[in-house]
Amino acid sequence: MRYGITALTMFAGFMLQTTLLQHIRIFGVLPNLAIALVVVFSVRLKMPMGICAAVAGGILQDLFFSPAFGMYTLIYLTVAFSVSAISGNFFEDSSATPIIMIAFATICQYLMMIVIYYFAGMQFNLSAIFLRMLLPELLMNAVLCWALYKIFGRILGRIGFESAGRWSNE
Repeated sequence: MRYGITALTMFAGFMLQTTLLQHIRIFGVLPNLAIALVVVFSVRLKMPMGICAAVAGGILQDLFFSPAFGMYTLIYLTVAFSVSAISGNFFEDSSATPIIMIAFATICQYLMMIVIYYFAGMQFNLSAIFLRMLLPELLMNAVLCWALYKIFGRILGRIGFESAGRWSNE
């Protein structure tokens, strides 16, 4: 049931990303709701739910937008594993935690995409990626992730999730 809710949340986020958020572009870049949700699930609910969110979001991104199927799934899985592993070193209720984690995740995503593009022989402009895409997306993702982190914290507390990804009555 928990995995179904997580996958459904990622699907709803994907639908929101491809419809409504298309109109919220800043400097031609829009926030990445999928990676923000992967970070929120990975920090709030730890490894199993972060992985579920990464797979659901990655497959949706791969099906519709990826030049090579599996690229986004690989990136999101790497982010989910990494964020789940290092987020234990941060205070979960701190406002800085989601901002630090999404900054790490966004930078990790872009570095992995550059490596994949390089080995696939695809052309890219490194300075344009960092200046025109990474920095604006990093700022938008930080604001979005911080808001989602606070909202999810309240929702999860009300429906009985503990921070370790278990139901409180288990």
